[in-house]
Amino acid sequence: MGTDTLSDVLRTVRLTGATFFDVEARAPWVAEQPPQEIILPRISSGATHLIAYHVILEGRCFANIIDEDPIAVETGEVIVFTKGDPHVMASNPGMRADPIAPSVLTAASAGQLPLFMNLGGAGPITARLVCGFLACDAAPFNPLLNNLPPIIKAGDPPDTNERWFGEFIRIVRNESAKKRVGGESVLARLSELMFIEAVRRHLEALPLAQTG
Repeated sequence: MGTDTLSDVLRTVRLTGATFFDVEARAPWVAEQPPQEIILPRISSGATHLIAYHVILEGRCFANIIDEDPIAVETGEVIVFTKGDPHVMASNPGMRADPIAPSVLTAASAGQLPLFMNLGGAGPITARLVCGFLACDAAPFNPLLNNLPPIIKAGDPPDTNERWFGEFIRIVRNESAKKRVGGESVLARLSELMFIEAVRRHLEALPLAQTG
């Protein structure tokens, strides 16, 4: 039997689901994440590495690491910032905003999750997102986290029966809307599974010479 190397590496990462936001956005809208050094102490004491993600439940938006090119993200897609870089989510490319205040993160971690956020003006909703963080205590050297690209975008391939992310998004939407007992734990475990699936798809798409 072959060794499942990815599972071996993931055991050393020790992912922990953290804060979640249920976001309704009305154009024009923009949100900017501060550096991970500001976020980590407020969501997971002792963690050393932050992974941020955004699930696009409805609509379309743009995402980019600060000062880098924007990426369009569509309904049914997930974008993961694997190194927790400060980044922007917005209705249009090129937009900037003041970073999310630390007090918002503190309030989110103290209350029942997900925390509802309304971004933008008073017009019709143009995007619906679930945004969150995974914190982890990455050992001094972790080959997985050190070698992942800063951004992974994933979604179900078109014209196939593979609907992993579709089911993930359906469950996330249900848990976010109903806030059932144990919902935070369900969202935390789902976030970990989502990250693992996004990494798997990234690795499976690499040329043979870049795997290993």
